[in-house]
Amino acid sequence: MIDDYGRTVSIATSNGQDVYTVTDNGITVLTISVASGPLSQAALSAINANAPPSFSPAKTRFAPYVFLNLFTDAEKSAIVNSNDPIVKTAITDLTAIITYVDVTDQKTISLVGYLVSVGLITSDRAPQILAGAAHV
Repeated sequence: MIDDYGRTVSIATSNGQDVYTVTDNGITVLTISVASGPLSQAALSAINANAPPSFSPAKTRFAPYVFLNLFTDAEKSAIVNSNDPIVKTAITDLTAIITYVDVTDQKTISLVGYLVSVGLITSDRAPQILAGAAHV
């Protein structure tokens, strides 16, 4: 199903638990596991009705070097040393052309999704980066 914000919500049942997965632009932004039953369906409906859109961190615009610091050292190294032409172009843009990165911009969301697709970051890290959360 699609929630009020255009995100895909899928429900699967496993070991007596309903597992809700919310994806936005192909990136998993939330996974919740609750006891199966009508209560969880009602809770999901209430959450969907009142949920804020995904990728709405308090701060959405970052200087390029701050955006790059949202990645771990290993992720940055993999990205900077990548021979992928799309990644190379993105690094050139980040280091020489653009003045800020907006993590809610579709180009940024697509780039982070691309980094996942080519194995430079994990799918678990993508929503953290797009939420403007530094690695821990």
